[in-house]
Amino acid sequence: MREFNNKSNKKIYQIVVFIVIAIMILGLVADNPRMGDFGAGYILNLVLVLILSVCLPQG
Repeated sequence: MREFNNKSNKKIYQIVVFIVIAIMILGLVADNPRMGDFGAGYILNLVLVLILSVCLPQG
């Protein structure tokens, strides 16, 4: 029974991580006033989203 519970928890975790990554990416591209201006703030935000996207699925 523990195996099933762990697989279920892992599946829920992966779904939540996917949703969080999708929301972060959506925040960068959807109606962003700084989309055309690739300043330091936008690039930093893009780098942080990429770093979190790589680090989160490791669970």
